[in-house]
Amino acid sequence: MECLPGSKAGGSLSAGSCKYRLQTDDNRRWSALLEAHILDFDEDLYDKTIEIIFRKKVREELKFDGLDALKKQMTADVEQVREIFSQAP
Repeated sequence: MECLPGSKAGGSLSAGSCKYRLQTDDNRRWSALLEAHILDFDEDLYDKTIEIIFRKKVREELKFDGLDALKKQMTADVEQVREIFSQAP
């Protein structure tokens, strides 16, 4: 699932996108993974806690034929996120 969070990182609300999925390890144990991409943000957040506020689901997870297709979709996703946040109250 691709989603549209507002992320409280560095003390302020920032636009971003994220990917949430369930995955299994070699022992068939399930775990949840959330990857967040905060737009126009350049600070080190390792070992810090951030708050993700889910605002809108953008699309389902897709499979890509290659790296170029993935990059093209990621560019389109970022454009869509920027458009949605530009209209937010």
